[in-house]
Amino acid sequence: LPSIQTIVQPSLYNYIRTALRYGPIHVANSSFYAAVDLWLLWLEPWNVVQRKKAGATAQAKEIFHSVSDRVTHINGPTSPTSRNRTQMYAVNTVPRPNQPSKYTPAWESYVAANLHFYLVPLSIFLRRARELEFSKADFQKSMNHVQRVFRVFSPQLVKTIDALLKVQKEGDGMRKIVEKHEDSLGEFCPLRSKEIENGMMWNLDMLKDSMHNLLEEIVLQHRKTIGEQDFFERMGSRIEGLFGEGSKAEEALISKLIKTARVIVKFPNDYEPIPTVKRKDKGMFRGFSNLTATDNAQDSSNYSPERESTGFITKKGREQILNGTRMCNAMDVNFLGDPMYSRAKSHEIKLLVKWSLVLSNKLNVYFKLDTPRQSKLYGEEVTSTAEQLAKESEEMNKIGLFRFNLRWVADSRNWVMIYIIWKIICWKLLR
Repeated sequence: LPSIQTIVQPSLYNYIRTALRYGPIHVANSSFYAAVDLWLLWLEPWNVVQRKKAGATAQAKEIFHSVSDRVTHINGPTSPTSRNRTQMYAVNTVPRPNQPSKYTPAWESYVAANLHFYLVPLSIFLRRARELEFSKADFQKSMNHVQRVFRVFSPQLVKTIDALLKVQKEGDGMRKIVEKHEDSLGEFCPLRSKEIENGMMWNLDMLKDSMHNLLEEIVLQHRKTIGEQDFFERMGSRIEGLFGEGSKAEEALISKLIKTARVIVKFPNDYEPIPTVKRKDKGMFRGFSNLTATDNAQDSSNYSPERESTGFITKKGREQILNGTRMCNAMDVNFLGDPMYSRAKSHEIKLLVKWSLVLSNKLNVYFKLDTPRQSKLYGEEVTSTAEQLAKESEEMNKIGLFRFNLRWVADSRNWVMIYIIWKIICWKLLR
């Protein structure tokens, strides 16, 4: 390394790791993001390009300029002379989050001279990145921060780092560079030598747990966002999917991130942060008239604990919650009993609710779609225990895909819509 970089290296290393660890994430332009920008700038000097001066010099980039000159001098036949250098200046091109890394083995000596810059800050970033907001509003912004870091670690760079972390032979040129780097860091250098003596081999595989926790957080928040979409949001997402946008684009972005993570920490090819659970097809009419607790349990979010057919959490589900592999969500609370007999809602006309139940029961019995039942609402005229309601939910599984449920007649919103349609029809006919 140039003498300027060697002098600055310890202070810069300590600043980056301290700012990444303690800098606020939810404050724009905080020390955390400033440290990320500086860290990535230091990791990729191969992004520096030389351009002709147009007046005043750009000496702020002189450090990276000198590094580029040295690499060019060592690995190539041509190197700019001091006279030509005075007519050039170095510009760092900031790559896009999805742009491939330009790293080549020619930069191996630079990686060796900054080895711990590629390890310790990455470990801290993976832990802190879990605090980023991956909800719908900030998903792309947060993913850009993660992508900017992940894209640096190309397969070639990962291979170089793993090779440098292995115990080198005495007299190896790269080992000497790494030892000089560790001596330069002084008290800030990790105690790698002692851990190697104790049989612990340093490599990027050590970051598997932190990487998994980050990917799990991203997938959890994304699935939660998808699970909380209403009808219109789902329709809009499907339309956006036709143009490669929306939730499909987000899922493709997450898949690409997981693929890069497999390269960095050597996850198996079939690795998934959270196993995908297939949903049961409920049929055309189940969602409108005959939705049961079983359907709700199977249609709940993929990260909910295992439940019985009645909706109660099983013993395995409790273990999943205790182990942190699953989490409860208020959206997963199921309705026990027959939803057709639930107490009257605020938007329903109570008198019409009772009449609609009586008529629905008569129609279901006449067409042999259901057994005779009392037309009484839960909580008001009927008091049942949780076990009785659970048993009633299980009995609903014996009912076919369709039955009459005329409670929509008692919905005041439907009457408002009917009135508006009637007025429009009358206005059209009287014109």
